[in-house]
Amino acid sequence: MKRFIKLTILLLLITTRVLLAQPEAYNHPELNWRTIETKHFYVHYHQGTERTANLTAKIAEEVYGSITSLYQYEPDTKVHFIIKDTDDYSNAAAYYYDNKILLWATAMDFDLRGTHNWLRNVITHEYTHIISLGAARKGPRRIPNLYLQYIDYEKEKRPDVLYGYPNTLISYPLPGTIIPPWFAEGMAQYQRAGLPYEHWDSHRDMILRMMTLSHTLLSYNEMGVFGKNSLGNESVYNQGFSLVTYIVQNYGEENLRRICHQMTNPFQFSFDGALKKIIGLDGEVLYYQWKTHLEGIYANRTEAIRAYSRAGHPIEEGGYANLYPRFSPDEKKIAYLSNKNNDYLSQTTLYIYDVETGKRVKTGIGARSSLSWTSDGKRILYSRQKGVNRTGSHFDDIFVYDLETQKEERITHFLRASSPDVSPDGRRVVFVINKDGCHNLGVVDLNGDNLVVLTNFSDGRQVYHPRWSPDGKKIIFATATDAGRDIAEINADGSGFHFILRGKEDERDPVYSPDGEGIFYSSDVTGIYNIYHLSLQDSSIMLVTNVLGGAFMPSINPTGQLVYSEYGDGGYKISFLEEVAKVAEESAKYIQDYPTLIPDNDYDDSQFDPRPSVSYKPLFGTMFLAPRIAFDYRTFKPGLYFYSSDFLEQLSLLGGFAINARQDYDLFGIVEFRRFHPTFFFEAYNLVRHQSDSFQDPYRIVGETEDGIPVYDRYSVDYRFDLMEFDLGGRLKITDTQEAQAALIMNRYQGSMALSPGVKFSYTYFKGITVSLKWEYKKFRRAVDSWINPRGGRHLTLEYARENNRFIEGFEINAKWGTLQEVYNKYNYNRWYLHYREHLALPLGRHALTLGFQGGVIDRDVDEFFHYYAGGLPGMRGYTYFSLGGQRMVVGSLTYRFPILSQLGWNILSMRLDRLYGAFFFDYGNAWNHTQGGLMDFIQSDFKRDWGWELRLGAVSFYNFPTAIFWASAYGLDRFESDIRQIRRQYGGEWRNYFGVLFGFDI
Repeated sequence: MKRFIKLTILLLLITTRVLLAQPEAYNHPELNWRTIETKHFYVHYHQGTERTANLTAKIAEEVYGSITSLYQYEPDTKVHFIIKDTDDYSNAAAYYYDNKILLWATAMDFDLRGTHNWLRNVITHEYTHIISLGAARKGPRRIPNLYLQYIDYEKEKRPDVLYGYPNTLISYPLPGTIIPPWFAEGMAQYQRAGLPYEHWDSHRDMILRMMTLSHTLLSYNEMGVFGKNSLGNESVYNQGFSLVTYIVQNYGEENLRRICHQMTNPFQFSFDGALKKIIGLDGEVLYYQWKTHLEGIYANRTEAIRAYSRAGHPIEEGGYANLYPRFSPDEKKIAYLSNKNNDYLSQTTLYIYDVETGKRVKTGIGARSSLSWTSDGKRILYSRQKGVNRTGSHFDDIFVYDLETQKEERITHFLRASSPDVSPDGRRVVFVINKDGCHNLGVVDLNGDNLVVLTNFSDGRQVYHPRWSPDGKKIIFATATDAGRDIAEINADGSGFHFILRGKEDERDPVYSPDGEGIFYSSDVTGIYNIYHLSLQDSSIMLVTNVLGGAFMPSINPTGQLVYSEYGDGGYKISFLEEVAKVAEESAKYIQDYPTLIPDNDYDDSQFDPRPSVSYKPLFGTMFLAPRIAFDYRTFKPGLYFYSSDFLEQLSLLGGFAINARQDYDLFGIVEFRRFHPTFFFEAYNLVRHQSDSFQDPYRIVGETEDGIPVYDRYSVDYRFDLMEFDLGGRLKITDTQEAQAALIMNRYQGSMALSPGVKFSYTYFKGITVSLKWEYKKFRRAVDSWINPRGGRHLTLEYARENNRFIEGFEINAKWGTLQEVYNKYNYNRWYLHYREHLALPLGRHALTLGFQGGVIDRDVDEFFHYYAGGLPGMRGYTYFSLGGQRMVVGSLTYRFPILSQLGWNILSMRLDRLYGAFFFDYGNAWNHTQGGLMDFIQSDFKRDWGWELRLGAVSFYNFPTAIFWASAYGLDRFESDIRQIRRQYGGEWRNYFGVLFGFDI
């Protein structure tokens, strides 16, 4: 009950999941930040990212006018770029209410997208988000959202508290910007005419072509939300790019601005309505016209290919990311990566395929790079990330997997090394090194010693998948500084850099033929990627495959067999071609003179003049306000959230308040400081509640009834309860899965009674100081439905607290002053708490089993005020929260969860209903007091049982807000009576219901 102060503002803390857009991360105090200021931008960067920062400033100013003029919108402040190179990770994000863009220096290498100049592409893309979404905003930038909230409580409660435990929690957003993802991402990829930094490339066309021809395009409504697997999410981007381009080509580029402007209307919640007003078509009609247009184009372009195709037979079709196949030296095995039985492209595992038997073995090794066999065929090299370095960075490193021992060995340590290839003599490994958006080639011995950096590229050059020549004297690789890749070669000592193939088309994935006289590679010279052979003797080129989707990543063995990754209907598969033969080029024509359609670029980013910079000084952004329209314990209780931080998120403030007509209010504030390894925080909570009651005066008779029974006068008492808590502590992210926290917590609960006008009595009934230690482990298997139905992983929390409390026993007369003063009991004790959940995947599709346990121990007798409580929403749901209380608590649970409708796809007003899951659960536990001690207490604790069911409905509101709807009902199987403060009540034998609409299911 002592901890009840935070429970009453639970919604405030849950809502921060939306207000705080960035997840908890490592703080990186080792970074020294500097700032470049230009006419329209600030660029904040740390040491080691000088190149990326200076180019960002240059490029951003170059694209400023083109993007702002299209949407006739300019930001009200300078936009801040945050440049990071703390991880081997590539992404960017536009925080369009903050006027901030977070950008990682590492260039994107994504198997579902083509190659573009990373900085030109991503800066223009994210800045288009800032401008286009700003142009669509309904109100002031400082008010991003409004929240509708409702909290209700169990009727049953303790007599010394005002309300029961919450059983209904609703928090629903009304956003200030409503734009579907397909349109937002389509605008950001289209950019505008004259900016060629993200053109429609062959990868995008490949995905759209195969989905169109196989009739698996996302529906118009499916394009309106993310939350899919990697291919599905990428298709939102892809189809959005195509559909926005279709709008521009048929209705004019200026209508992008007009559609955004139409959405600024405060009452325009329907994007379809905006389309109808601007272009005369609603979304479904527009989608149908575009889809029909695509079907005609792709059917016509692929007619010859479908008639004369040449492709290998599939040897792996499970999943949609089957990549990097590689023959073993003895030609009997093929190693490859596959995301079979997983939802995301990054969840690839190493597999070994036996060419003779057709059987495959899953190694269980998660890898994410091209593969290489050692010369004896006993080991395989690859790169992946494992753990973090001492400053919290995730870097790629090279690992070796031994097929005989089935063990993995790490040969580099935080070297930022990827895509290894072993030399023919088995002694050296060539690989790619990443830093500040540039790639270079390095070589180490097979044991990881004797690092030699072969190249010194500093112009943003990217290097992909190096391969040794059969004689070990040369290294071939794909490379790029602009749109598309070329193929280059160097000598084994790093000298003699030259291009072998260099054109406007994309040429990638080169490997030497076994005799060293030619190379096999993938090219999109026709508009479709196929495998080609180039003779290094006479420069003749031979087409080897003729596929409808795309052919990549060839591996050739001495007998002429070819294995490669083929993109087809549903993703990448591994295909096996028995022999290499020439394919007539006429049968592979797709787009006439395709390379001439690739836009030219007239920029040179290889050189730049360094701009002046200054040490970073904390710059605070806007103080964001989010109004709250709420009903709490059946009273109207409006309020406000507020949030602000500096642009590096080193110092942040989050707070909120709400008040009703009775002047009950909730007030909280959280300050976090992230400049050091631990995050230091200060939290303050203040709740005030009022209650009135009337009592009979036994000494004053004001009349009598007809039966002669005296009628006593009554007097009213107005109570005021003022609860305060202050938390001061630190939180340390130990690893990706572990976090520790230490806090000093101070509580002071006060009350007052107004007996009559001018007569008021105030007192403090609880004072406490607590030292709290907490350790948390959390790791889940990632899946599209893991937020609603985790199927793998665990969550473990351990807490220890030393409590030093003073709780009121009564009053006494102060001998000196003759006034009433409080009399306290001291409750100084140790408290331990354990919470554990284990999520298990069942062999029944997406069915899952969850085992739960929570237990608590208080090591001495304390007042009921300090007890653990085992009922209600967080415990045994078949009983009320306060019905099961004591100094000991044990609750076990078993939950079976299953899909009812795994793909709903229903739209109701602003909400898209995504998936519906059901569950049955059983709880077993109790809370009791220490009497005999140890095992006897546990044996005689009279455990209770309940069972019930739950429905979970996963949805998305206003295209972007996750919406978790749950309804649970539980039945207490054991009936019992319990005394709370000498009031006896009966529990069990009835259904109890719980309902919520929040941003996630884990509360």
